[in-house]
Amino acid sequence: MPMPLKERVLYHQVHPIKLATDGLSAVAALWLLDEHRLWAALLVMFVPAILASVMLLSVADLTAIQDSSMGRYLRRHMTRSVEGTRLAAMAIMSVGAWRHQWWLVGLGPILVVAAWTSGLIPSKGRSSHDDDQLR
Repeated sequence: MPMPLKERVLYHQVHPIKLATDGLSAVAALWLLDEHRLWAALLVMFVPAILASVMLLSVADLTAIQDSSMGRYLRRHMTRSVEGTRLAAMAIMSVGAWRHQWWLVGLGPILVVAAWTSGLIPSKGRSSHDDDQLR
């Protein structure tokens, strides 16, 4: 049985191609924003990420990720709030690059790591039996 699209969208986020594309695009876009080249930065920020997602969602075998401990972690902790925090972090870094406020650029990765690892912090009401539930 093919993996449902909702699950593919979840698991593709940690595929090495997606992570590399997003990371390299972010660095290049921040450099372009530092140079005040807004339209080029927006293209670099979004087009490679979208193309990588389309490619991975279409052809990648994501079952290894699904069956891994990372897959279990994603099922439990990759919420819309975490995804929103990652987007907000990129927005903060973008403003920082544009304004040459490098402390904002440095704050972005800290927020991303905090969002990605937020599920490692014990919380009341969180059950260890929720592993198989998607958002």
